[in-house]
Amino acid sequence: MDIDLKTCTEEELWKLVAVHLKKKGIDTILVGGAVVSIYTKGLYRSGDLDFIHASMFVKGLEEA
Repeated sequence: MDIDLKTCTEEELWKLVAVHLKKKGIDTILVGGAVVSIYTKGLYRSGDLDFIHASMFVKGLEEA
């Protein structure tokens, strides 16, 4: 996926980064303001991407 980093949306950038991380075996979840930006179709702009590692929700699940 080729995108123009100067004009891309946060959703386009998120997809690019998430796919790259997934190829490296890193499963992530997008959180924070970028989610609001995507949900509001750009009415809000956070200016950054915040990720958490998806496994943080899996560890200890069986014990819980």
